[in-house]
Amino acid sequence: MLPAVILAGGLGTRLADVTGGLHPKALVEVAGRPFIDWKLAELAAAGITDVLLLVGHHGDAVATHVGDGTAFGVRARFLADGDVLLGTGGSIRRALPELPDAFWVTYGDSLLRVDVAAAETAFARSQDVGLMTVWHNRNALGPSNALVRGGMVVEYSKQPPPEDAEHIDYGMLLVTRAAFAETPPDQAFDLAVVLSELARTGRLGAFAVAERFYEIGDASTLRETDAELRRRAR
Repeated sequence: MLPAVILAGGLGTRLADVTGGLHPKALVEVAGRPFIDWKLAELAAAGITDVLLLVGHHGDAVATHVGDGTAFGVRARFLADGDVLLGTGGSIRRALPELPDAFWVTYGDSLLRVDVAAAETAFARSQDVGLMTVWHNRNALGPSNALVRGGMVVEYSKQPPPEDAEHIDYGMLLVTRAAFAETPPDQAFDLAVVLSELARTGRLGAFAVAERFYEIGDASTLRETDAELRRRAR
């Protein structure tokens, strides 16, 4: 399987009441374990065993906890944001020398179930520059931000969401280095900028998933995810 980049450098401002600003979101306890434990276990179960964590706020604590990843069934590497925050897109752009031509990108605050092998096969057969996993959301888990037609994401936007969109970005993407060819080095930008351009130019495939995602973006979704993981453990 291709390696995965985990975006784990956010400040976690919406979880400030939980973290107190003293530890990163990745180490927030969920169902008795730091959330990053669940995330790495999820990727390992899907067959992804090479991960690069892009860390920022208290990233040293994440690196200390995860170590080389052996305890979680992965090989873990780390790249810190540094003094200047580059955003989700800029941090990936800076990490390209550490990555092969194609790689996964996923968010460090979400739990997902993706048939990784099937997605990689579909992507390899296409001529696309990126592939977005999507869930038929119908605004259930927030505004639907991906307009899907004919197996392609033809429009992607968070604000405002595309008119008539029914799918949502599931939080796991396959991208190539070519997707970042026109982006500036060492400048801050959001990954959504790249995805929106790929959709606009017909280069972003869609891979539908069957199950909803869980995440810890705020206190409410943290409680929901905690309950779901405890349910799975029973």
